[in-house]
Amino acid sequence: MEGNGGRGFDEGGRIVRRPDHGLRSSTVWYNLAPTPWSDRADVTASRLRGGTGGRVLTRSWRSLAFVFVAVLVGSVLAAGCAASRVEVVPEASRVRVGSQAPSGDAEQIGAVTAQHGGGCGLYGSRGTYEGAFSALRNKAAQLGADYVQIVRVREPRLEGACMNQAFVIDSVAYRLARRPTGSDAHVGLNGTYGGDVTGTTGGQALTMRVTFTLVQTGDQVVGTWNTTAGASGTVTAKVAEGRLMDFLARQVNPCDGRFQGAAVIEGGGSRLRGNYAGRDCASEVAASFEVTRP
Repeated sequence: MEGNGGRGFDEGGRIVRRPDHGLRSSTVWYNLAPTPWSDRADVTASRLRGGTGGRVLTRSWRSLAFVFVAVLVGSVLAAGCAASRVEVVPEASRVRVGSQAPSGDAEQIGAVTAQHGGGCGLYGSRGTYEGAFSALRNKAAQLGADYVQIVRVREPRLEGACMNQAFVIDSVAYRLARRPTGSDAHVGLNGTYGGDVTGTTGGQALTMRVTFTLVQTGDQVVGTWNTTAGASGTVTAKVAEGRLMDFLARQVNPCDGRFQGAAVIEGGGSRLRGNYAGRDCASEVAASFEVTRP
């Protein structure tokens, strides 16, 4: 077999070069024997005067190239920094979590959704179940719930061209009914409490002493507070099931401020342990406190 010029096969099956008879270029297609890579290889031989060149690209190599590109794109879409850790506030330690609705006489507070991480691909922060679980307990505690039923869990997922990095837990929060004990029913919070406050203000560590002077009438508590940092104000709260709910501290000195939180009543009313968050003169504040009454 041979063409008008260029290369051909001799009787032994070897490729031989033929005179080009003055032709500048020619294209000849050959069907070669099957190879391990493909059933058929299409070879295009382009010859210019004074030299030859060619390229062989099999279907298998094209498939490998496609897989490589797909894996590379998927890795870029899925990449992202890990979201920051979520700390569990003291009140959240009392919140139980389950997959079934609570038994007995329980009050349904409402739906609670907690999210950890978020954003798209490289521009997001990848959430985890642990982070979303801690955030869920914190949100439930803020609502005064002590039981949460998880109804749906959504992991980081591909949405269109975006890898959504959020880990989301949907749930329903409940307040469990319980019989008040003697210490709960007759607790009295009258008196002066003193202790420590730790937290952050404006991104900086905060540590100081605080003093509460409280008066309880029925389930209502009112009083004043002051700190070693020179701040002072008023406080109101409601006693319910061994806790101070609707805790609201207003700052009047050295400037206006407002802080909301909750606290647990321990030791028959001799100790209060809780947390609060809000804004003082110029920055955001998040802190916890533990105070005792002599």
